Amino acid sequence: METLDRLKQLTSIVPCASSEIVGVECQASSPGASGGGLMCSDSGALCENSMQASGQCDNYRVRYLCGIPAARNQVCKSINFCDPDPCENGAPCTDTGGGFLCSCRDGFSGHRCQHDINDCEPGPCKNGGNCTDLLNNFLCDCSGTGFDGPTCERDINECDSDPCNITRSRACQNLTNDFSCDCLPGYTGKACEEEVNECASAPCLHGAVCNDRQADFHCVCPNGWSGKTCEIEDKLCSDLGEPCDNAAQCLDLFNSYYCRCLPNTYGTNCSDSLDVCLVDILYV
Repeated sequence: METLDRLKQLTSIVPCASSEIVGVECQASSPGASGGGLMCSDSGALCENSMQASGQCDNYRVRYLCGIPAARNQVCKSINFCDPDPCENGAPCTDTGGGFLCSCRDGFSGHRCQHDINDCEPGPCKNGGNCTDLLNNFLCDCSGTGFDGPTCERDINECDSDPCNITRSRACQNLTNDFSCDCLPGYTGKACEEEVNECASAPCLHGAVCNDRQADFHCVCPNGWSGKTCEIEDKLCSDLGEPCDNAAQCLDLFNSYYCRCLPNTYGTNCSDSLDVCLVDILYV
């Protein structure tokens, strides 16, 4: 039911000619009638005084209750429910003969078009995009999501810009808001831009000098050591192909060897022998 103040605003006539209005009754008495309407029956008129049980305004939608009994058979007068205009946000008003109808512009809703429709409900922006409500529209901010498009629906291919060093990588893999480079051996970094220093881990042993190479290293071993990382102690007896002569036994030392000579032989490799006859002559 409309309040008395609202009823007074919607009509310029005074229903109770000789007294104050003390109440209003609303009755939907015909098909399609609204309980908030202000018109009598199908006549499109407001009943000024209708305390009577019969008469022009018996079939009513709105009936005023006056402070004193009203005269019977008072005349009903037409009113314009669009004056003053109840519609908001530029909506045109139509007087329906029993009320008013607001034809809302796009983006608004409500009986008087008083509500701005929130176009960000229910969440048109995808993949974490931020939605801003506009008039009958919305705007998705896809910043930092790795997606673009009106609703942030398209995955951006970060590999399209060729971020990986083409001479140092095998391929680029597209990720969500990121990429990954498959680096060739010897290279590292986000875009394979850094060369790996294979000597950084000090792989060479026993004081050997390490030389960095492409995806490799080379150790310059000190005397007595050999192998990839100078981890093998040299065995000169075998490395030199048994250097001892005259059936002497070869014993390995560090970076050297010793020949255990048989009787009557001598020298580093036991390659010299004594002349027994000569020795006997010397001692005769």
